[in-house]
Amino acid sequence: MGAALSAVRNNRKRRADPHHDDIGSPNTRHSKRMREGPMSPECTSEPLESADTTLVDDTDDHHRHQDPKGKARDICSTSVVSTILPPHDVPVTHDDRGARLVDEIESELRCGCCTELAYNPVSLNPCRHFFCGSCMTLHLSHSRNAPNYTRATCPACRTSVTSITPTRVVQSLVAALLRVYPERARTERERAQADEIYVAGREISIPPPRPQNPDSLLPQQQNSANDHLARPCPHCAPNNSFDWTCPRPIPNPETDRTNAWDLENGPPPGHNYCGAW
Repeated sequence: MGAALSAVRNNRKRRADPHHDDIGSPNTRHSKRMREGPMSPECTSEPLESADTTLVDDTDDHHRHQDPKGKARDICSTSVVSTILPPHDVPVTHDDRGARLVDEIESELRCGCCTELAYNPVSLNPCRHFFCGSCMTLHLSHSRNAPNYTRATCPACRTSVTSITPTRVVQSLVAALLRVYPERARTERERAQADEIYVAGREISIPPPRPQNPDSLLPQQQNSANDHLARPCPHCAPNNSFDWTCPRPIPNPETDRTNAWDLENGPPPGHNYCGAW
């Protein structure tokens, strides 16, 4: 009986003091509810199921507040995944500078005669322009057989050529490009035809110069007076055999010396790109 009366007094004191359960940490309150729940169910108005639910909720809240590292790991993991796998709606830009660089290099390695990637290239001296060995061989052959041939010139700049030698630098660049992009190589048939004309590594001989034939001179080149005055070109005469007349014919100094054009002032007007000049 004495123990029962003592328990009743303690329960009454606990009810009279509402702050009694607030003393201590959340873990202490949690432990007290665990002890009091099954031992004295009459001391609380809530059913046992509600007490169990409160226990679970308190435990979850406790873990959420006491485990900030786990939350940080979750945020970090989400950030890493979003970095590795970008959203599908974000456009991904591709840098094509490498492809443009390859195209630029290939254009610089093209032959000036056939406009294709140089095959067994040779270099001309002193201008240093390079061409396919077969293209340069054909160029010199055609030039030498022309009636107005006087000297070998570069097809690009018309500079007099003194020697023609294989260029190892250009050949190495072409070979390096083809090792990475073999589909850019010349066809097998083109290479076979070029090999029949020019043997790789061989120097190309230059035809000797030839005196100019007076019969092949144009009228403006047959200036015996040496007065530096321009003469009409073959296209200046009306109704010529070329079916084209210069828009600004050159006055003939023999008949119109007043309007004659002095060559010290440059090419005659309208004849900057004329083949006669």
